[in-house]
Amino acid sequence: MSRKRKKEDRAKTQLKKPKTAPGKHLPKGTNETKTEFKVTKIVIPGQQINTTSCPDGPTTSKNIGIKEVMHKMTHFSQAVRSDGLDGLKELLSSPSARSLVAGNLSKLTATLVTLVQDREKKIRKLAVSLLGQSLGQVSPGQVRPLHPLLSAHLSCCLTNIDPRIQQDGLTLLDALIDSSPDFVESHFSGIIPNCLDQISNKKSSGSKGPNVAANVTESMTALQWRLAVLTRVNKILELAVNKDRDNAVKEGAKHVEHVPGQYHSLLDTGLGQPFSLSTLTEGQSSSSICDNIMLLMPLLIETWVEARAGESKASKSSNLTSDCVDLLANIAGIMDKLLVIAGNTTDSSEGAQILHKVKSKFWGDIKQQFLKYLPFKSSNVMAQKCNALLCCVNIALDPALSTQMADVSVKICGGKHVPIDLKIREYRELLDKNRLDDNQKESLLTTLTSLSSSVDHSKDKQTILGILQREAELCPGQKVTQNWIENLPDQIIRSEEEAKQDLLNISLHLLKTSNRCLAERLVSVWDQVDADISRCKESEVLGKTLGFINFYCTKLTV
Repeated sequence: MSRKRKKEDRAKTQLKKPKTAPGKHLPKGTNETKTEFKVTKIVIPGQQINTTSCPDGPTTSKNIGIKEVMHKMTHFSQAVRSDGLDGLKELLSSPSARSLVAGNLSKLTATLVTLVQDREKKIRKLAVSLLGQSLGQVSPGQVRPLHPLLSAHLSCCLTNIDPRIQQDGLTLLDALIDSSPDFVESHFSGIIPNCLDQISNKKSSGSKGPNVAANVTESMTALQWRLAVLTRVNKILELAVNKDRDNAVKEGAKHVEHVPGQYHSLLDTGLGQPFSLSTLTEGQSSSSICDNIMLLMPLLIETWVEARAGESKASKSSNLTSDCVDLLANIAGIMDKLLVIAGNTTDSSEGAQILHKVKSKFWGDIKQQFLKYLPFKSSNVMAQKCNALLCCVNIALDPALSTQMADVSVKICGGKHVPIDLKIREYRELLDKNRLDDNQKESLLTTLTSLSSSVDHSKDKQTILGILQREAELCPGQKVTQNWIENLPDQIIRSEEEAKQDLLNISLHLLKTSNRCLAERLVSVWDQVDADISRCKESEVLGKTLGFINFYCTKLTV
């Protein structure tokens, strides 16, 4: 093809450019999209963090905020996750940690609970510590919506296939007990079976119930692991018992001082609904305690039998090593708390059925393995507390206390290292149910009167004085009780001002029962009592009670 022909073909295919006159332009298209936009900041005072240097919130030394820290904690790299946890630890140590956690509680908790099951021990340990620190920064009401999330991850951690994660699950449980006891109190019936899965072997062939598992790791023996699990179960039940005790106090009668001419409503409207929706589920939740007892009792008995397996029947005695005492303290504490919770159920008939079922199944093993060797002896001072707890178990299960066990219980009550609250419980149980003969009762009241003069805590002292007052009403002629009544005026003179009102009220109550011995004793030292009361700061209030006492003394001695 010639050069001229090629030029003509090229001219045919070439697009022709539009020609416009100089100074004229084509009109703009009608469907043009504008990409520019304007931004205006919206400031909400209630969510603004008071930081002058960092308007977006507190930052770490690497100048990163909470959002980037949480993003790092979900990274696939171990080093990045560890760096994110270190950054969170730094943020939680800042002065604005409380507001920081409150504003990001849900995301922060969801991120940390997933790291508790991380494959690296360092990350798991730091995540548990930071989770407890975060939950401790907020109120229980703010944590309550997160209870299902915490329950799910705690269960997965306690029942994980990896023994190392199971052990860290116990550490997570410790953190929740310290930082969020309200969660543990409300979910204890579901947490306990997950804890027991670590030390029980439910799949053993031919077994009627759960048995202890032979779980030995490189870091601890099987006995140490069982002790670690039972220690946590004991703490959980302690929270549950305290919750029942607090609920009983709240449900008690409210005392209102009468003022002439003032209206008093029968129902305090400030308390809200008299029956909450949660009370509808109390019957269902209380029944779970029976399942927990049936699950725990065989494990407790078998664990104790295995702990003393090295001793033959001939050499087995009441002497225990220090390690065995630590284990027995948790076993006896768990038994006692389970029976207390069962006895405090809303339905008294249900509680009686549970106790009857426990006695029919486990009473023989309890007597053979525990009560037969009372009192246990050891260099560990916790042995005395173990003895007292086992006595409480015996009193709860055996309505007809034998003379030998009653004598042992009275001697255990006087133990130096038995806690005061445990002593008071045992005193009340033994005296209320009339299970003592005259000599045992006299010994018990002697210990109780000496304890009343040595106790400093006002609440415990009031409880002891209430027990003595009741015995003074029922048995005023008993030697120990009579000596205590005659010593009441001297106690009023020697006591602190806070205790004087209680002693005066007790004296007035006994005088109303026509106790002539107390009236004569008060009249003989009336001048000293009157002078002592007049020197008190609350002399007007105390003097009013003393005036009533004077009236009854005059009536009884004239």
